[in-house]
Amino acid sequence: MCGFFCSFVAVTFKRLNEMGKNIEWNLERKENAFNLILSCIEEGQSLNQIINTRTREETPSYSGFMVWINEDEHLLEKYTHACARRADLIFDEIIEIADDNHNDYKDTERGRIVDQEHIQRSRLKVDARKWYLGKLDSKRFGEKMELSGQVKIEQITGMKIE
Repeated sequence: MCGFFCSFVAVTFKRLNEMGKNIEWNLERKENAFNLILSCIEEGQSLNQIINTRTREETPSYSGFMVWINEDEHLLEKYTHACARRADLIFDEIIEIADDNHNDYKDTERGRIVDQEHIQRSRLKVDARKWYLGKLDSKRFGEKMELSGQVKIEQITGMKIE
């Protein structure tokens, strides 16, 4: 059963691995690699992390993956959907980081004090994730800009329009 890959023409992709051997990307291997990448993305990993931590037998190169999704609209749609789920996960992380006050205080010889370093690091984590989400999906997570102003319209008299 070839699943959603049945619409593909049986094309074999070849890539050199680290040993210089040809890797054939037949439909089954391509489907397995693609599904592995999607599941990792949905767990919060970036495509770059996935590609760099897997062997070439498991996943294609970054550019090879881009070729796959650019050549097939259905694959692109699945990839986009996985990225949206990753964005939801990152959004949840923002809330968790902001709500976690576990290490906001530390005990010292002078007593219990606020740990400003931990608070600033948490703020940096939240800000970095907010920025990333805004770039990743600006429609859902981008900053909304509101423009306001006044428009003054005056009637011009004495003009002849022909």
